[in-house]
Amino acid sequence: DLSGSYFHWLTDALPRLFAARAHFPEHPILLPDSFSRVGYITASLALLGEKHVRYVRPGERLRVGELVITEQTAISGNYHDPLIRSVRDAFVPASGPAPHRKVFISRSKAPTRRILNDSDVNALMTANGFEVRVMEELSFPEQVALMRETQVLAGTHGAGLTNMLFMPTGGSVLELRLIGDAHNNCYFALASALGQAYHYQMNKGSHGLTQLADVDVDTEELTKVLGALGH
Repeated sequence: DLSGSYFHWLTDALPRLFAARAHFPEHPILLPDSFSRVGYITASLALLGEKHVRYVRPGERLRVGELVITEQTAISGNYHDPLIRSVRDAFVPASGPAPHRKVFISRSKAPTRRILNDSDVNALMTANGFEVRVMEELSFPEQVALMRETQVLAGTHGAGLTNMLFMPTGGSVLELRLIGDAHNNCYFALASALGQAYHYQMNKGSHGLTQLADVDVDTEELTKVLGALGH
């Protein structure tokens, strides 16, 4: 079930929960037992104030008075704009400090979609005022707190860019994409739904599929793109 992955939990599953909560505010939440061992799932539900969560073990039988199953709120990679903004607003205070950080997400600890010239790119991003952060080193609440202060978020196609969900509106997102990929537009659509300016740069990769490709970033082109961001 993809609902347990970082991107799908935040952008597919939580909007369905918010849609259900509009009509059934007190119903307990039933989730697979495996979800109880996923830190960002339990932490996100705690931050949302969800106290009645029941994790169902394989083969376990439950008797319930009323079972509500929500449909997808949009095709995965697309969004029901009001609902995804409601998710954002639940995590981002209406009156917080002005965002000021520029964050570049490193996938150095990821098994795929890494940057082949990682050290050169990190040096360039640092020289342009970006913090190079490895999201696997941060807890979910720490990632949320970091994004609340972020004005510009950059990275390759991957789950880390989902964290734009916790940025205040009006920021910018830069996605380093694979040349020839005209299909994986989920982060463009998410930025649009959240009121973030979207920028991208196409790069050569080690594979024809975005999900499997490591990329070789053209640093000269990246320098021009960073100059055009205007932050």
